[in-house]
Amino acid sequence: MKEQADSFNAVIMQLQDELRCKSGFVDELSEKASSLQEAVAEHVEKIIELKRKNNQLNNNLNYYKKQAAERIAVVQSPSLPLNEAVLKAVNDVIESRGRYKLMKRSNAASAVAKAIFHPSFVDGIVLPEVIKLSKTWLRKNVFTPSAILKQMDIRGGTLNYEGLTVLNDVETASEGVGRMGRVLPSPSSLQRVAQKLEKAGETLCPFELISTDFGEGIEFNYAKTTRLVIDAFGLSDIGKDRPMNISASIDAAKLTKSITHTSAGLKTTDVEGRDPFKNKRSFIYDENSLRDLQSCNTIFLKDIYFNERNQGIIQTI
Repeated sequence: MKEQADSFNAVIMQLQDELRCKSGFVDELSEKASSLQEAVAEHVEKIIELKRKNNQLNNNLNYYKKQAAERIAVVQSPSLPLNEAVLKAVNDVIESRGRYKLMKRSNAASAVAKAIFHPSFVDGIVLPEVIKLSKTWLRKNVFTPSAILKQMDIRGGTLNYEGLTVLNDVETASEGVGRMGRVLPSPSSLQRVAQKLEKAGETLCPFELISTDFGEGIEFNYAKTTRLVIDAFGLSDIGKDRPMNISASIDAAKLTKSITHTSAGLKTTDVEGRDPFKNKRSFIYDENSLRDLQSCNTIFLKDIYFNERNQGIIQTI
């Protein structure tokens, strides 16, 4: 029994020695594994850094490629006229800066206009040409001869050719303003347009001079005048469905001690009409607009007589 116990103890001691040996080997492997993990982590960080640098280099490369392509395109492209080059430069400035992109269009437009009108813009040589182009635009789009003649006609002699000549003289009296640099057209240009308008009016609304027992007068073509007024007030389609409300209007006034003026015509009093003098505004649907039916703008003369007396002429009309 003693021999078996000694033999068993010897085996246990041998196993314990082997276990200690294996444990030491495991600890050594664990240290090597930990060292390898640290090395791997270090290499991973280096790889990440290298990727970042590589992306940055690629971005820089693409940027410089784009810049080079744009410069090559500028060099190879034909040179722009100065006006187009200035226009392109201003547009590029506004589009390239985020601050300018966020500005209201009205504010951006005001800033560019102030820059152009600034005395130091191209040493001030641009300002006279800008003013000249502005006047040309106003003369062609706002103060046109036809628009001025229309207002002169509507307002009944408050502005005549002599008054327009005064305004022309005021403008040309300024230093450096020539005949072609005015905003308002000359009286002669208005007269040429007036002749064309009168010729067109003879077709749309012809009239003739007449002589009666009461005196001389002017008589418009009844049919064409009535049709023109109905169309102008937007009553053409309404007249197809129901009778239109159109009234007669007669007035007389003593111009001098011996001359009397008598006029007769039609007056548009249909509430569904649309006033052509106020951008086709409706008489019936707009607030307080029914009073506009009493306006002189709704009366259109068909007969005008100048005579020494008006007794009996109204019955004749």
